[in-house]
Amino acid sequence: NLVMISRVNLHTEFGNHGFASGSDLVRAEHALTAAGERRKNVKLESLFQNIPNKVLTQGASYRVFAIASGGCGKTTIFTKIATWKWARKGLWCEFSILIALELRHEDVRSVKSLWDLLEVAGVAIPPPGKERATLYQFVKSRPRQLCIVFDGLDETSLPKCSSFMQRVINGQELKGIRMILTSRPAQDILSLCAKYPGDRRIEVIGFHRDDVERYVLKLLGSIQGAALLAEVKEDEHILAMMCTPILAYEICKLYHHCRKVPRCL
Repeated sequence: NLVMISRVNLHTEFGNHGFASGSDLVRAEHALTAAGERRKNVKLESLFQNIPNKVLTQGASYRVFAIASGGCGKTTIFTKIATWKWARKGLWCEFSILIALELRHEDVRSVKSLWDLLEVAGVAIPPPGKERATLYQFVKSRPRQLCIVFDGLDETSLPKCSSFMQRVINGQELKGIRMILTSRPAQDILSLCAKYPGDRRIEVIGFHRDDVERYVLKLLGSIQGAALLAEVKEDEHILAMMCTPILAYEICKLYHHCRKVPRCL
């Protein structure tokens, strides 16, 4: 297997009616979409299961759009999957190659070929000859065994990517591969999701208040953690902020060093 690397609590799947707003990021079993449909938990191992027959019979590419507000852990979770779960054959073992790319980087957006893609991902590409031809043929003949994570689609725009990258994401190049595209819920990204109704859309959500308590106690220990929680519970604004994992981490870090709860960030 080849692994190329470029906090999450619940993963919830939506129908075709759009995504919940930030205020709706609560426990999945109690949350509804705007259309009144109940959201359901999604297990990571099932992301590439139950792919529509039309996709399979046509040999089309398949996308999983992972949408989340900033700081909820989109990058963290899929990097963890690549470096730990998949690399140790603990998840998505159907893929022989998994590539994780951060679209915020110019060299990633400028990729013009499969070889550029592998090189920017840190793969030691064989010199021209039999080995390179074998690798190329493997990817071309078994596209379902290749998964690419495009992280941070909202940090650029598709027109800013090279024509090769645009064709890959649109399913015209490397046809038949599996993709994960992470993004904040920007309007152009939601429009891109709507362009592929047969593909999958999930949301990575932050902490519930119970999770905040567990996280703080685990990070700071029982004594210091309990002291922070006692102060936080008196301030609904700070408690709500800590439902975003990255903000929970920053508040814990500041409290650890300053011994007081920050009132602004």
